[in-house]
Amino acid sequence: VRDVLFLEDVCSLVELQMGQISRFRGDIFNLGGGAANSLSLREGTALLEGKLGHRTGITVEESVRKGDLPIYFTDNRKGTKHLNWQPVVTLDQGFDKILAWIRANEDVLKKRYTG
Repeated sequence: VRDVLFLEDVCSLVELQMGQISRFRGDIFNLGGGAANSLSLREGTALLEGKLGHRTGITVEESVRKGDLPIYFTDNRKGTKHLNWQPVVTLDQGFDKILAWIRANEDVLKKRYTG
């Protein structure tokens, strides 16, 4: 399980910070998608399968890789408190935007990655 942060939210955060740069100079924030925008690879695969209308086979590796964190999502409380910021792009909206971009650029992507 990982949290997801879409570019739109990153840009809004940077813009917010730049507008108050002297206030936050030297301060460190751990910001990301947070628990509300987290999903497992299985959930992400199911979400995309639903949007694309077809299934894909996935294999499950039973052994855990050394040092891999099975669950990680960012604790956004400090950013929410001090910056009054939180991600607004939902997983569903974010994946829709990614798929729309891929579809709009399909010809270029095919040439680049499939020859």
